[in-house]
Amino acid sequence: MIDQPATCSVSIDYSERVNFAFQQNSIPVIRRIEITNDSAQDWYHVTCRIEVKLDWAEAHQQTIAHIPAGTTYTLTDVPLSLELDYLTQLS
Repeated sequence: MIDQPATCSVSIDYSERVNFAFQQNSIPVIRRIEITNDSAQDWYHVTCRIEVKLDWAEAHQQTIAHIPAGTTYTLTDVPLSLELDYLTQLS
């Protein structure tokens, strides 16, 4: 048996701007992530990790138990922890 590389497509719906009001009102920065398993094999224990370039939020990691072959798994309202100190310094 020849192992096929895992192939996927990812779609992200997010806010292009982040500010202090997002943190104060618990507004999600990332509204939706869709991970599509384009391979012929089921995936188990998939880790989705989000890291930001600047210090405006903490990294977030979530494990997905199972994404069957040919299906899409959707994460909604991803709970990024916004950094209050960083956001209060923005003008």
